[in-house]
Amino acid sequence: MDIKDQAIERIKNAAKAAANTLGTRLIFPQTNRKSSQVAQQDIDALIREWPGQLKAVIGSMIEKYGEPNEACGDRITWYSNAPWKTNGHST
Repeated sequence: MDIKDQAIERIKNAAKAAANTLGTRLIFPQTNRKSSQVAQQDIDALIREWPGQLKAVIGSMIEKYGEPNEACGDRITWYSNAPWKTNGHST
């Protein structure tokens, strides 16, 4: 197994562990999805087993865009937190 395959496998395992830790349930307030946010303590619990590089990316995203609107075992989502950049252009 090469380094890339090993890294992918570690990421998969970390995501599975995080999902199991949270009981594979979504974490987000039951209010308006676009205006609600996931608490930092819930994000910390979710990404506890994620690789360090992914944790750093999430930290940077939270610093720039604030707390996300949704979080689950394998993803963290922000809604309407423009301006996002795509291919060097703001959206």
